[in-house]
Amino acid sequence: MTKELSQNKINLVNKTNKKITIKHYLNMYNRPTVGDTETVNDPSIWKYSVYVRITFNRLTTKIKSATDLDCTVNELNSPNDLHKNLFERESLFLIDHISRQYEAYGGSQNYNINSEFYDFSYEDYELDKIVDQLLIMSMKDFMTKNGLFDEDSTLF
Repeated sequence: MTKELSQNKINLVNKTNKKITIKHYLNMYNRPTVGDTETVNDPSIWKYSVYVRITFNRLTTKIKSATDLDCTVNELNSPNDLHKNLFERESLFLIDHISRQYEAYGGSQNYNINSEFYDFSYEDYELDKIVDQLLIMSMKDFMTKNGLFDEDSTLF
């Protein structure tokens, strides 16, 4: 499994006051990526596509990960730093996206996450915006705690 995101980062992007769970997993129902004949004989090194399971408001949906990674079971269970960062970034983006759509829908209990991700395309959204948003929020928090932030400030 992938590492847990820090609650502070989640709170910065989740405006719904509801739990949003993002889990990366291997879709083993699809054919694995197999290279040479040595790989064919050893299922422990077969690579599967990474997918994302999203749970919100007691509904679950599954989509292909934007990371476009193929991993073995061991690689997903103990990811390297690059994979950890990719998974974290994607998770924060998805939490932010769900939060924004839920608010745009009026915060209704009838919001259906399955219909939201039916024809979802990552290309329609910019992943860098979430990083910028987190940075600005962290800077505001720091400045507020240290008495440097003024509501009339045009910096933010």
